[in-house]
Amino acid sequence: MKTVSRDELDSMIDHMDDAISEGNIPAVRSWKADIDAAIAAAHDEALAINSAKDRNAKARARINAAAMTADDLIATVANGDEDEISRLACSAELAHRCGPVTNVAACAF
Repeated sequence: MKTVSRDELDSMIDHMDDAISEGNIPAVRSWKADIDAAIAAAHDEALAINSAKDRNAKARARINAAAMTADDLIATVANGDEDEISRLACSAELAHRCGPVTNVAACAF
């Protein structure tokens, strides 16, 4: 079922209330099923949106970490510190492969 607006859901609930008042049990069951399906669709949509937001935040963090590492590498190359260049290159490679890296000592280069 497609997601429905709050107004549409309120209307569905009103129809179910009317069916309850009339004692129309089949209509009550039908409206309840429709309402449950609408709520489930809204829940699924919310989960998908939250998942997309999480993926976006993780991707943004990887991009920011790689950009910071690249800036550090450029500054270090300008200073000529070869040990620091190697460490930053390792960090950049791990950030590219795995996302932000906090333990550069784990680098196996």
